[in-house]
Amino acid sequence: MRPIHEHVISSAEESLSCLRFSGPAFDCPYHTHPEIEILHIEESEGQCLIGDALDVFRRGDCFLFGPNLPHMFLNSLGDTGQASSRFIQFSPACFGEAFFDLPEFQKVASLLRQSRAGLRFAPSVLPSIHSAITAVFSASGALKIAAFVALLATLTEAPATALTMAPQRFPETTLDSERISRVLAHIHANFRQELRLREVACVSQLSPSAFERLFLRHVRRTFSSYLTEVRLSESRRLLIGSDKTVAEIAFESGFNNLSNFNRHFKRRQEISPTQFRTNARATKGRFSGLSAP
Repeated sequence: MRPIHEHVISSAEESLSCLRFSGPAFDCPYHTHPEIEILHIEESEGQCLIGDALDVFRRGDCFLFGPNLPHMFLNSLGDTGQASSRFIQFSPACFGEAFFDLPEFQKVASLLRQSRAGLRFAPSVLPSIHSAITAVFSASGALKIAAFVALLATLTEAPATALTMAPQRFPETTLDSERISRVLAHIHANFRQELRLREVACVSQLSPSAFERLFLRHVRRTFSSYLTEVRLSESRRLLIGSDKTVAEIAFESGFNNLSNFNRHFKRRQEISPTQFRTNARATKGRFSGLSAP
């Protein structure tokens, strides 16, 4: 997939870009930039595409994206609240080419290398990360740099999950990305209803065969496989965050019958939807006191 290149504007007086987004929904197409990014989701939930990994995001989540790692965030269709996030973007050489090569920064250098695959931090450490990010946003001058170094130190000790595969597989250029962004937006807006290849190919302004080749080459899965993943992602969100029955969730996620949903879900998760909900709620209960500041 060819991501949109984002030009990050930073002040000449600052080494870091500390930004906040707030609006009815995230305006975040599939894009990339050479800066490293630390992202905190303050409000909203939905689906995210990190490299070629499709996942769900929720309030409080924190991510670390390495240079040129494509990412996209789409709000859930039923989410009518406010979407807000804080993010820090910085160049790997923001403090000089050799800064992170210092012996004291070995763990930080390792973290930044791992960020090329995208990292999602565990719920148990989110409160400390939120506080460290707030300290960076609140400080200025030299104290801002000190707070940022402390944030990086916090992240090095935080358990995290890699999100995607080897980063060298992702393009670092921006070639005709509007087409694929339109397709993704259409899929995520309409996955609950029947979607046919010909319809989505029309959105891309390509023939079905040309679109199928493009999609497979860049998304690394077929259109039908990706559509199923989007629907399963939505079903996981609903199983965790709602009291709807499994049958209701299956149809609301776009599956045309319950047995089809159960088959796809068990193949993907290796457990039934009911067991997934039980496990997720048990985990959620252990972290019920955690929330975004």
